[in-house]
Amino acid sequence: MIMVMILSTIGGFSLFIEPYVMTGGGPLNSTLSAVLYIYKQGFFYYHMGYAATLGLILALIILLVVFIQRTVIENKQP
Repeated sequence: MIMVMILSTIGGFSLFIEPYVMTGGGPLNSTLSAVLYIYKQGFFYYHMGYAATLGLILALIILLVVFIQRTVIENKQP
């Protein structure tokens, strides 16, 4: 159960393929995900440093959320 929750959270944060293939970010960026935004900043606008920083921040956010999930789940189990 813990593994499924952690992998689902990571998968949700790394949503890229669906918005990119279907709309490319959509009209007025309505379907823009975090990973697609990082991709566009790095490869369309050539802001590589900014994209790298955003990628690092996203990785830290994912680690923080996973850590919080683990502590909450492990504290509830007897």
